[in-house]
Amino acid sequence: MGENNTGSSGRKKVLKATAVIICSIILCIIVGAAAYFYVFLSSISGNSRDINASAVAAGSGQSVNILIAGMDAGIAGTSDGDNTKKADTIFLVNYDTKNKKANIISIPKDTMIKDKGKRQKLSASVSYGGADYLTKNIESLLGVKVNYYVQVDYEGFINIVDSFGGVDMKINNDMNYDDPNQNLKIHFIKGETVHLDGSKAEEFFRWERNNDGTGLADGDLGRIKNQHALLSQVIQKLERKSTFFKAPKILSTFSKNIETNMTPAEIIKYAKAMYGLKREDISISTLKGAEVHIEDENYFIVNSKQDSIAAFKNMKEVTVNKANLKLQVLNSTAKNGLAKTFAENISKKGYTLSNITTGNAAKKGLDSKVTIYAAKEEYIPAIKDDLGINNVEFVPQKSGKFDIIIVLGNDQAK
Repeated sequence: MGENNTGSSGRKKVLKATAVIICSIILCIIVGAAAYFYVFLSSISGNSRDINASAVAAGSGQSVNILIAGMDAGIAGTSDGDNTKKADTIFLVNYDTKNKKANIISIPKDTMIKDKGKRQKLSASVSYGGADYLTKNIESLLGVKVNYYVQVDYEGFINIVDSFGGVDMKINNDMNYDDPNQNLKIHFIKGETVHLDGSKAEEFFRWERNNDGTGLADGDLGRIKNQHALLSQVIQKLERKSTFFKAPKILSTFSKNIETNMTPAEIIKYAKAMYGLKREDISISTLKGAEVHIEDENYFIVNSKQDSIAAFKNMKEVTVNKANLKLQVLNSTAKNGLAKTFAENISKKGYTLSNITTGNAAKKGLDSKVTIYAAKEEYIPAIKDDLGINNVEFVPQKSGKFDIIIVLGNDQAK
């Protein structure tokens, strides 16, 4: 009996010692991995010395907003250097720390901002005033606080995609575009499934139109839809267990190819939080608004109502006084009574029927178009939503009798 107890006691001591050794090894691996990652990420500070936007840590329980700017290469051979670069792709990542959900929101590059009363495109903000200027414009536009800023150029994007082995994408458009200034050659065939390495992913990410002028009917908004499709594939790829073993390579590539005002500890903190999310807890969307033509330039004007994105609850809501607007509706089709029917329908949305004049256009077969005169530009998205016509032009000067002139084409006769 005594010998058995001694043997049992000895085995327990051996097992306990073995457990301590195993736990110590695991602890060393964890600490070593953390230190390994930290060393990688510490190199970012050297890359980021030109980032002039200050980081603002979120308070306990507050959502975190991370602004990501994808920079183009500018024009090859220019002497202006970084000043020619623009934010070709802009994302705001909103992480809800309470509910463990993330919203990835695309902000169109042609979004209109004002500087001293002059119109500018959001994409040029970094060229004019660096990350700080872009950040402040986003904050003013959306009524949010940007906590952190991340910037990556397309060379960095290519390297990062290559680090996790690229993704497979089905091509939904014929893509044929060449830009010698940026050494960009895009050639994909509709219907094929292609494995996109970093370089191919960049081409897919940037494509909007072809050499012959054909391409996406909704321009940059269509390009954003393609970007979302690619982003969804990337998220699926990163969810795979096999990708975990590529983490050191991915993190090393990440650290060498981005500029940010985040500390290594903050990067690890939020990367871990985002990586732990389920696919259904990540939403990808585009800022609501209207594309509009103003004085030979195309702009995107943000809608003050962003109901699907709770993060923008502080946006200033714009109310349009529709009842006082004077409208003219012109029918350029062969369908009789189209202008009158259209007027009656929009009067149900708050426009006064007695303020709407109807008639026939001077020419037949015109494309549907809305021309808005001398209104506040922030009214345009709401008006465009009401009228349901995509082709919108804004003219800053007044035009005689009418605030809005609407031409109805064959698409409205269906």
